[in-house]
Amino acid sequence: MNTENNEDLKALFETFVGPQHAEDAVDDIRRGDQVLNEYPAPGPGPEVLAQIKAQVRSTLEKRSKRTFGPLSRKIAAAAAVLIIGVVVSLRFFERKPAPVPPATIPWDVENLRAQDADLAQFSAEIEQIESDLLALQLGENGSNGHADLTELEIELMEISGDFWKG
Repeated sequence: MNTENNEDLKALFETFVGPQHAEDAVDDIRRGDQVLNEYPAPGPGPEVLAQIKAQVRSTLEKRSKRTFGPLSRKIAAAAAVLIIGVVVSLRFFERKPAPVPPATIPWDVENLRAQDADLAQFSAEIEQIESDLLALQLGENGSNGHADLTELEIELMEISGDFWKG
């Protein structure tokens, strides 16, 4: 024992037996430690160690069988119930989307044309291009259809660009 432990023991014994007997008690403890260090207890024989290990092994095997056997079945059963519950609830609460009503325009297009000058101009240009395309398809204007068609396409692209620019 080191000196710090000796001082701690001496202080402890002083509280129980008084200062005069504390040193004797510490010496007794020191001599007892010395005897135990000089004459250690013999260890168990190899046969006894083998028996102890066999008993521990069989006890652990029994516990693991008892623990994991029923536990794994319970976990599997709980997982199956959970999966079935989720599938049934998804099927039960499955909702079909509500039908979308057809889009209706709540205003009159002619009134909008009358109120907005740009819209009226675009509408007039589109109607003119429609009538020109119809004339080209029917062959009524008697000119080169390919050049006129190209010209109408260019006009339509210009109108489209102006419309989206605002």
